[in-house]
Amino acid sequence: MERNIPFQQSDRKAKLFKTVYDFVASNIEPPQHIQVLRRASAAMPMMILGFLWISSEKLFQIFESTEEVKGQKIKRILAIKDECDNINIRRECVLKSLIIYLNEDPDSLFKEYLPSAVEDAENDIVTTVMGIHTVRSHEFGEPDDVWVIIEGVKVFTNVGSAIRAFISLFGLIYALDLSFPENLKYTFEFVQKILMNLDAHRLNTKIQQLKIKLFM
Repeated sequence: MERNIPFQQSDRKAKLFKTVYDFVASNIEPPQHIQVLRRASAAMPMMILGFLWISSEKLFQIFESTEEVKGQKIKRILAIKDECDNINIRRECVLKSLIIYLNEDPDSLFKEYLPSAVEDAENDIVTTVMGIHTVRSHEFGEPDDVWVIIEGVKVFTNVGSAIRAFISLFGLIYALDLSFPENLKYTFEFVQKILMNLDAHRLNTKIQQLKIKLFM
């Protein structure tokens, strides 16, 4: 049965998203690259979550040694980590600090809204190329909802946490052969090449330097 998904038929990428939805909802044999992602999908969250947990202390040491404006931004995020025992929020702090360390802006990806501002969150979807929208009642509490947005389309809802939404977004980008967002390309390349060990032989200088600090 046709799934009622609000895609614009003229949008090429939206048709790709619909292909994924139809595949998930049926027993149709998927294309080869989707088969690869399906086999890897169970391992991907554990690899990324595991890395963010096991390597968190080393990453914190690297981040805390950062100076100037970048260092101040990271310290503000790490202060949230120190005040909170929620593991998902702590992982989110690691990821946001990583994004800043790589000279990118986490606010370009992560947006937070109060439940009373859900309408604003819905309106912002239209202008969002790639994003993760979290609806949360309390700063350190579990989210009421988390959305994954691609090309103005709410692809996933009720993901559970911002960090799992990030993993879902990375998986979709890889499965659909989309380009990494230009303003976050180093962050996604770090996940691809260091965390997932995919195409790891070609490293950007910035990522290579972080890898050396991380594993020295």
